[in-house]
Amino acid sequence: MLKLYYIDVEKLPENALETACANLSAERLKKVQSQKGERDKLLSAAAGYILERGLKEEGVTNPQFFYNADGKPYLKGGKVHFNLSHSGSVAVCALSDSEVGVDVQALRPVKNELLKKVCTQAEYSFVTADGESSLQRFCRLWALKESVMKCLGKGLSLSPKRIEINFSSAICAKIDGKDSALYFKEYERDGYCIAVCCKVNAFSPDVIEISL
Repeated sequence: MLKLYYIDVEKLPENALETACANLSAERLKKVQSQKGERDKLLSAAAGYILERGLKEEGVTNPQFFYNADGKPYLKGGKVHFNLSHSGSVAVCALSDSEVGVDVQALRPVKNELLKKVCTQAEYSFVTADGESSLQRFCRLWALKESVMKCLGKGLSLSPKRIEINFSSAICAKIDGKDSALYFKEYERDGYCIAVCCKVNAFSPDVIEISL
């Protein structure tokens, strides 16, 4: 069963950064300290906090992280898979017993030039159609594409335009025109679009909100 953890740093107390950092591994603390702004430091610390808390609940203590050729972190052994994302004031963490990718996107304006750069023709028609706001549709689309790239461990080395998301029935994806064996679930929370992509169809019914 996939678990999805969520934290909003705007809801945290003033000493949240200090509290979160006190419970982080040395490796994550180094990543937090490499961030430039205070908000970025807090988001990085919050993401690390919910990851390590989730791992403890799965019986993983003192985790050792490794990285694939495209920079995706993983745990040795392959029993627990994870992925992190943050946007605006929110950080999310997905844990699964299979490869997983998660992305969270805050609603924000998008230029038509970007739509044409990252969308297939079918996706462009979907985003710009009448009905639901194009901003909401693009937010959903981009979160889903990112979740695919992250689930496959490719990041932006896999061009977004090589992925085509189909919303006609159950959400599905094609990569280079071929059907993928991937499953999806979307969540909406406080004006954010959250998308999870996994290689097994076993999703949490809702997010697990975490505080410090």
